[in-house]
Amino acid sequence: MTTLIAIIGFFLLPINDTAIVSDHLGTWNYEVEAPDMSYKGTMILKEEAGEYKGSMTSQGITIPLTNIEIDGDDITFKMNVQGFMCSVSGEFDGDTITGTVSVEGMSLPLKGTKAE
Repeated sequence: MTTLIAIIGFFLLPINDTAIVSDHLGTWNYEVEAPDMSYKGTMILKEEAGEYKGSMTSQGITIPLTNIEIDGDDITFKMNVQGFMCSVSGEFDGDTITGTVSVEGMSLPLKGTKAE
């Protein structure tokens, strides 16, 4: 009986992970606090053919996200902003996301909420 429960539990794990990831996909309103100003925009996360895709838009400019990895509530990705490679790491908590944008030795706070 214990073996049967363990096997059933094993097969349910991917379903739970998929449900968590699908909660993170969609459109997010974000804000990044930089020394000169606050940058606001939208981030779109989606899954296509088993691969995560995304973009961030701010001030009319859309930048594709690369190397997107979502592991439970954690996300990491990279983006090239005007020749500067930015590394982003964050954590989802329901309808919010908090994280850090690292670029040129600086760490800038990122926060956001899921769009309705």
